[in-house]
Amino acid sequence: MSDSSNETDNEVVAYIVNNYSSTTKIIDIGAGAGKMWELLHKTHPNIDAIEVWTPNVEEYLGDKYNKVFNVDCLDFKEYGDYNLATIGDMLEHLTVKDAQKLLTMLPKDVVIIVPYSLHKHHLAGNPYQEHKQPDLTVENMEERYPELNLIWDNIKTSKTTPNGLGIYVRTKYV
Repeated sequence: MSDSSNETDNEVVAYIVNNYSSTTKIIDIGAGAGKMWELLHKTHPNIDAIEVWTPNVEEYLGDKYNKVFNVDCLDFKEYGDYNLATIGDMLEHLTVKDAQKLLTMLPKDVVIIVPYSLHKHHLAGNPYQEHKQPDLTVENMEERYPELNLIWDNIKTSKTTPNGLGIYVRTKYV
C-alpha cells in the first residue's frame, strides 16, 4: 500500500473501528511502506504484516507492526491465527487464480482496497509491482470474487486514481 490513495483512508478506518474490537488480530497482506499500520495501530494494536519485497521490509517496516513476515502471501501458513485480513492495493498484483486461492486461505473477514483499470509495471526494480489484473472493474470484481461485497467506491470522484478505487469486504463465506 506504499503508493495507495489517501482517498480510502477514512473509509477503511471507519469500517474497521466500527466493526472490529481493539483486540482483533489483523494481518496486513502486502504491507508495502506500512500505511495500514499507520492508519490502525492506535485503535487496533494487534496488527502484523506480510511483505514479499525485502527492500520494503528493510526500509519501511522495521519499527512498525508487531511481526513482519517477509514471505509470499501464498506461502504463508498462519492465517488461522488472525480474525481479519487487510489487503490494500495488492490484490491486483496477483493473477485471478492466485487471488482466488489467497481468498480461500484467509480468515473469513477481509477488507480489500483495489484500483480500477490501472496498469502498472515494475517500479524501482520491484517485480511484484506489476498489475496482473489491470482490468479490474466493479463488474469483473463481482464476477471473479462473488464472496466480496463492495462497500465504497469513488469511480466518479477520484482525484488520484484515473478510474477510481473500491473497498470490498467479506464477512462470511458464500
